[in-house]
Amino acid sequence: MLVTRNRSFAKSLALRRARVLVGNGLIVSEGEFWLRQRRLMQPAFHRERMAERAVPGGVGPLTIAMLMVNTVKAAKMRRGAEVPALSRA
Repeated sequence: MLVTRNRSFAKSLALRRARVLVGNGLIVSEGEFWLRQRRLMQPAFHRERMAERAVPGGVGPLTIAMLMVNTVKAAKMRRGAEVPALSRA
């Protein structure tokens, strides 16, 4: 249903605000951008692929670290501080 009727399901204000923390990925995006993201991600959600990538114990430490960095970044932005972009080096 979410695939065929995605335009019927608008993101909440809280979820749209979460972009500061989680970026503009599949969970928070909408419209054509969402559809493109979903199509790119679809192969990763096949049952075999999911089993290959399962993380024992849940979310990995890198994911937790990035969420912490984004949380600090969001707090600084709310206070009006300029926050430099992360380097991808």
